[in-house]
Amino acid sequence: MEEFMEDVDTGIDYNTMVVELDPQIAELESRLHNSGDPGILVDKQQLQDLLQATELDTAIFNTKQSSEAKVIKDLSNVENEEIAIKVMIRTLEEQAVERITAGDIIGEGNSSMKMRSFEGGMLITADMATELRMITLGTTIHPICKEWKNAGLLFQNIDGPFAYGLHIQKNCPRGLQLCIQAFILKCMLFSDDEMSQNKRDDSILYPSSTERRQALIGALTDILWQAAEGGKCCVVLIQDKPCYTPTSQLKHDGITEKLHVFEFTEFGNLKEFIRKYINYFELQSSHGCMLFLYSLILSRTITGILKDAGQSDLNKEFMLLGDKENCTLPLLNLLLTGRATKYLHNGNIEFDRFGELLPTSLIGVKKRSQVGLLYWNTEERDKERTDVGSMLKTPKYPMWVTMVNGHIGLLFSLNYELISDWRAEHVFQLVYYNGLPQQEKHTSLEIDTRYGRIFAAKTALQKREEEKKVPLLEWCIMSKWFGAEVDWKGLKPFT
Repeated sequence: MEEFMEDVDTGIDYNTMVVELDPQIAELESRLHNSGDPGILVDKQQLQDLLQATELDTAIFNTKQSSEAKVIKDLSNVENEEIAIKVMIRTLEEQAVERITAGDIIGEGNSSMKMRSFEGGMLITADMATELRMITLGTTIHPICKEWKNAGLLFQNIDGPFAYGLHIQKNCPRGLQLCIQAFILKCMLFSDDEMSQNKRDDSILYPSSTERRQALIGALTDILWQAAEGGKCCVVLIQDKPCYTPTSQLKHDGITEKLHVFEFTEFGNLKEFIRKYINYFELQSSHGCMLFLYSLILSRTITGILKDAGQSDLNKEFMLLGDKENCTLPLLNLLLTGRATKYLHNGNIEFDRFGELLPTSLIGVKKRSQVGLLYWNTEERDKERTDVGSMLKTPKYPMWVTMVNGHIGLLFSLNYELISDWRAEHVFQLVYYNGLPQQEKHTSLEIDTRYGRIFAAKTALQKREEEKKVPLLEWCIMSKWFGAEVDWKGLKPFT
């Protein structure tokens, strides 16, 4: 790829580059393949030499890469060569990407850096491209906006207050990024081996580079697998050459025509593929957010999405991106629940509020989501407010994407009991994250539901004036915890 990418932290322009250690990794993968034959033993001394050639410290090989692997300090003492090689491969890849995302140009002026190459996959057809572009934007002529093209899944500075957080765009891809952020936190805070540790301290929000990258891999895998519902999961990657010839009705947009589609029926194979090619989703210049959006659509299938939304066919009346190319409610539901429903209520609604039979059922959320959603819009009247059902208000994990007057953020708790024990809801902490520049500090809110919010106003007019002073995020919180008092702990409310 010849495109250039601007590094988020440093502002440095540099060629797209993800794995500068490809030769070493290829060598290791070859030996891993050979080690599968019990009659072939890996030459440990050669492995040791290869390790030294990469100038890596063997002590950094951590047990988290394999439940069987210990910290490897001396490969000559490792009995299981296959484990050793797997750990080495992952470490080489992680070191490469960490250098790249930090803007460190390796071998400046000598090496040609490029995305890790791949082979295979099904070339996208003109018909597939047409469907993808119609269901996202409703057009096959106009290209996607620059905000989507330039959006990736890059983490913030690991030494800053938001080491757990992605860089979030101000506009278009924001909803997609924050939904992925919620699943990252789910993987980071409540992985299977840590679920029993219900109450956590803030130190878990300062993960290592390896930990947060593994959480990203887990998040992308979980979202795609959920959308497929036991069917084929799809992942798309991009190469340089178009796969079909443009026409007057299907113009090239710089992304869709270059896609290769990979299908998976096993969760483990899907996760390993995403791990291997995670760099395609991380970097801006590889159009990471668009690749994931297309992967999600194909995993759910066009037919499945139309059925979720109660649509009979593709048309401009139903799109996953709105007029300003922001994420619509069906897309947010697809990300959070695996189904692209238009509404937030539980189940299907057959009758209107006057008891009259509706022309068509309003299809809502039919099962408890992993990550929830809270909604508030000041323009709505009390009797006509958007109904958010318990499937979204009480998710499986204590984290909620928030929509406040169209602005998206994220609330989450470190305490798993918050969604499993009502007593934990008396007084509790919620962390708020929106990834925007105005959020300069860690924002922990104390929520107190014991006594209810008390307004000093004595007349209805005074009460309305007092209510206008309540920060909008607090109204959103009160949509779940009615009358809750919110303490910003000295921070000025910024949303």
